[in-house]
Order: sequence, then structure tokens, then C-alpha cells
Amino acid sequence: VVKIDSQFNSELINNINDEYHENFTTLTPKEINNGYCDMWAKLFVEKFGGIHQWSVDFPNDPNGHSWVSFNNKYYDAETPAGQQFISKLPYFQRAIQKNGTDWLDDTFYKNIQQ
Repeated sequence: VVKIDSQFNSELINNINDEYHENFTTLTPKEINNGYCDMWAKLFVEKFGGIHQWSVDFPNDPNGHSWVSFNNKYYDAETPAGQQFISKLPYFQRAIQKNGTDWLDDTFYKNIQQ
């Protein structure tokens, strides 16, 4: 059972502090998805399993985004309960709102890294 709670978030922030020597005490899920999504996904896989996936093919962010595929759902910091469709993750939805859906094509899905 996936349980993203304050303990999970505290562990993530401690990892960020260790790696980047920054002084975070809290981060919103959106802030995590805009700079720390890779660390979030790694911690999720370490705790619960799943497949860490990412792409740099987003038209709104050359740094890309990381998420986890687990038990037929997709998870990121803003979606701790998961989504059945990757395009429903809020990060994807922001890119779709800004840039339409033309970029979300077969090439995008083929280029997802694991």
C-alpha cells in the first residue's frame, strides 16, 4: 500500500538537504515537481517499488520530469494516489494547457526513459 505522508516528505527533504546542502523545512508537491521530482521518484521506488520513468521532451521544461509507474498507475509528488493515465498527472496537464497536445505523441511515449 502506498502511503505518502509527512514521514515520506521529511525523508525526501532530508535527502535534498544532504545532496544540495540547502535548508528546506517544507516543500509543496508542486515545488517538488519543479526541481526535485527525480529525487522524489527515486525515494518512491526505494520505499514502494515501481519503475522510475522520466522524459526531457516537455515543451515547457527542458529539464523534463520524473514520475513512477507502479501497479498500473502513475505517481509523482502532486499525485500521491496515482493516476491511470500519465497525461492526467498535473505536470502533464500544465504542459498540455500551455502547449496543446501535439507534442504528446508516439515519439514522446517512445522516448520515455527508465
